[in-house]
Amino acid sequence: MRTNSESTSCDIEQVLELHGCREAYERLEACLGEHDRDWSACQEPLKLLRDCYENSRQGAAGQRSSALADSTTKAKPRS
Repeated sequence: MRTNSESTSCDIEQVLELHGCREAYERLEACLGEHDRDWSACQEPLKLLRDCYENSRQGAAGQRSSALADSTTKAKPRS
């Protein structure tokens, strides 16, 4: 059985892979490590991670909309 921290770590890994934001996350982790986990000292890497995640989500939503539009325009008309 996995512990809660192992489960969380696995979930983070999956999200990073899905959204492609590993580099931004690692920058944030490095900053937090350098500044004793002080979020206020790490606003720039935090913004980079947030922007990466949001861009990824918007891109995925756009792809889903495009795929839906493509599938409806390619439907065969009834005779």
